[in-house]
Amino acid sequence: PTYTQEPTQDGERLITLRRTGDVQLVSCAFRTVAGSHDDDAPLSVLATLMSDAPSGRLYKALVETKKASNVGGQGLQLRDAGMWVLLMEVRKESSVDDARDTLLATVDAVKTTPFTSEELERARNRLLSGIELQFNNSEQMALSLSNWASMGDWRLFFLNRDRLKQVTLADVQRV
Repeated sequence: PTYTQEPTQDGERLITLRRTGDVQLVSCAFRTVAGSHDDDAPLSVLATLMSDAPSGRLYKALVETKKASNVGGQGLQLRDAGMWVLLMEVRKESSVDDARDTLLATVDAVKTTPFTSEELERARNRLLSGIELQFNNSEQMALSLSNWASMGDWRLFFLNRDRLKQVTLADVQRV
């Protein structure tokens, strides 16, 4: 059983860490549901819709405009409530503040510019193809099943696959 409790999330937090190097990293994390929750599948689709190259909205807004050199996103599937993370790499000579503002504006724009069914199908097919490819690699399959087992039951792997097949645009907009 979990013996610690997550502190109340009462607002946005901004942390800046400065180190030497050639690449700046910006990450936005949002609290989400446990990996076994019904909403985990739409959150996985949302991460793909936002960060997939070259069709993701963050890719188009940040990489194609040269504000960032790379973008990514994923939901951290955990036994308890987890995080949904978007991140980007920004070259040293580029403005990290401009890139961060563009990232946040692109996320906010999802409220007013819904995803299309074509975008949904592309993201869903990419995720389902990744699951199918795991069946060809026993090491990947074992790792995946053990990850799902750590969330409560190895059969969640198959339940999640089935949930991905059923994700709708309304589900993605809601999460």
